[in-house]
This record gives sequence, C-alpha cells and structure tokens, in this order.
Amino acid sequence: EGGADEPRLSSGQEVEARVLEANVASGRLLLTLRPEPIELLRDGLTARRRLARARARRPTAASLRSGSLREGAVVRVESFGVIVNVGAKALGLLHASEMGDAVGEVGVGDAVLVEVLPPPKASGGGGGAGGGGDGGGADGGGG
Repeated sequence: EGGADEPRLSSGQEVEARVLEANVASGRLLLTLRPEPIELLRDGLTARRRLARARARRPTAASLRSGSLREGAVVRVESFGVIVNVGAKALGLLHASEMGDAVGEVGVGDAVLVEVLPPPKASGGGGGAGGGGDGGGADGGGG
C-alpha cells in the first residue's frame, strides 16, 4: 500500500495532522501529515531572509586585521593548500607551505586556527586562490 518513504502509523498513535476535509454525514475525516504549503513557503522565505541578514553582518575580508588569529572551517582541499571559511565575506587560503606537517592531515569540515596575513603587493597579475590575500593566508595550520 504505502511507499517506502511514507510514515508507518498504528492504531492509537498520536500524530500532528491537518484536516483537509470533514464529512459530518459519514463521520469521516481526510487528513494530511504534510505541513500547510503556505507554511513551507513562509518558513523558507524566513530562513532565506535570516541567512541574507547574517551574510550582510559578516566582516569584509579587507576589514580583518593583519596578524589577528581567526578560527575557521576547511571548505575545500587543494594540492596547493586548503580553502578556509573564517566568517568573512570572502574565503581565505591556508597555503601548503604554511601548514608544515599538517599538509595531508586536514580535511573538509576540520577546524583550523589561522593568522590573517597582509594582502600581497599588487604585481599586476591579480590575486590567487583565496581572493588575492583578502583575509587569506595563514600561519601554522592547526586542528
């Protein structure tokens, strides 16, 4: 009868449901366990608005103080180092040359402590991964 993703119900079990139709003459109710579609839309919109406000409050990479320590989460591992989310509007690069023995030990989702380095001097070639020094760079790795 029911598909594999449908909930299994038993007699006497309490559930939260929404009445779709009530037939007084037959004494039957048509119920759904699914939330009201408008609730889904409203909840999704509220979540998107909350996320947008949180993103707007994040500091810009340029506003991060050079020399400051930031805790971040590894979001990508590359041959040249790891890309780290330090809570700024841009991601940072923890270069493999700065990681020492931790090069092969860091994975996506790991917490790392990084030092914000000053942006490299402009040489006309543009920035590398991590936004050309926008809050990138780090010292020591960590985990």
